[in-house]
Amino acid sequence: MAVTSTERSEANGGDAVATDCGRASDIRGETCKPLWRLIIAATAFFCIGLLIPFATSSARAGSTSCGPGSTSSGDACTLSWSGDTDVRIDQPFVAGPYYEYQSITFQPGDEITINAGGCVQTGGIGDTWKRYVNPTGADSGYPGGFYFGSVKIPGAIFADNAVQPVDNVPLSQTIGHTLIIPALDGPDEITARIDLTLSYADDNPDDNGYYEHDNGNNDQCAYSNDGDSAWLTVSVQHGVAGPMPAVHPKPFDLVPNGFDSNLLFKNPVWGWQWNNGSINTDGDPVRHVGVHDSDLHVADHEFGPAGRGLQGHRRTLWRQPAFRAPELVRRHLQRRHLVG
Repeated sequence: MAVTSTERSEANGGDAVATDCGRASDIRGETCKPLWRLIIAATAFFCIGLLIPFATSSARAGSTSCGPGSTSSGDACTLSWSGDTDVRIDQPFVAGPYYEYQSITFQPGDEITINAGGCVQTGGIGDTWKRYVNPTGADSGYPGGFYFGSVKIPGAIFADNAVQPVDNVPLSQTIGHTLIIPALDGPDEITARIDLTLSYADDNPDDNGYYEHDNGNNDQCAYSNDGDSAWLTVSVQHGVAGPMPAVHPKPFDLVPNGFDSNLLFKNPVWGWQWNNGSINTDGDPVRHVGVHDSDLHVADHEFGPAGRGLQGHRRTLWRQPAFRAPELVRRHLQRRHLVG
């Protein structure tokens, strides 16, 4: 008669513990492991699986400089994002009349919402910090005054007022409104980039920035009143189906320089080029933009023999923007957050 490990345990005076072991495992010389250990291990793997989506979502967040010449009196302007359609600007450029944020891009059919707040050091003597959107005090605010931000988006209009273009409009007039870029419904030719420009009204902007904080007149810039450095957020809802680039393009996103008469991307470039990147001269443009070979490695059986898969086309992918990667390649790049 076969004797189970549970029966042996009882016979030896030990506690009876249910196991997954029996005569067959004894014959093979395997070590018996109680079922409760396997249950704990399975539970642990299940919990880890639940946490992976949260870790992946967190990994998608990123930040970078707003671009060349975007600092204000030494204070850096930064872009941050947590997905493909939401971007935040911290410490927007205010030390000059305007700045074009070329790394924030829009498409026909987009619906755009903007929010902003915080304060700016306007220079001078005394309490000189003022609110970025709706400043108060002498010679301050729209209309007729200074020290406020405005926005321009080529081709955009107000959803609730189609005759009003978004062309150097004060931020106080755009917050709470939806802006739209009309979709192309027929042959057309758009040759200009559709990006974001922010301007700042000041007759002497050279000393503007975000240094030596004070509360401003009437405590308009107290920390308790959103009085820290200025900020602005942009959220986009794409109205046209298709693989649109992220609002802040990812390295492998195809970004158009307008559209041709067939509504196709005109002279597209890669996201890393749009974001002021360049191909280096050491023969490894992948490493140059901070993308590792492992991000591009896909099993040869998916894309053909060694040398003919994605790795074999690496330089083609980076040097030829017109190259359309197979769907499996695109899915892999999306998993690695290299395309939107």
